[in-house]
Amino acid sequence: MVNLVKIAVGVTSVEELSLRQKEFLRKIHDKKFPYFFHTTRMMPKKHEDVILNGSLYWVIRGAICARQKVLDIVKFEDTDGKKRCKIFL
Repeated sequence: MVNLVKIAVGVTSVEELSLRQKEFLRKIHDKKFPYFFHTTRMMPKKHEDVILNGSLYWVIRGAICARQKVLDIVKFEDTDGKKRCKIFL
């Protein structure tokens, strides 16, 4: 099993992380794929294994505080032409 660890920058609690994700979902209104995604610059090296059965662990205030199942990881280019990926949770 391969997992990811990400820092929840500016987040002070699991409750705040949850509220931010719910607000994000409220804004995108995508009924086809109504899942939160985290955008990052680097594609995980073992992304196939992460998608297969991995999770993303959120670090809040220096400690791992939350876990979310990774559903998919998709490459894309942002508006500046920089390569990024979306980690769907």
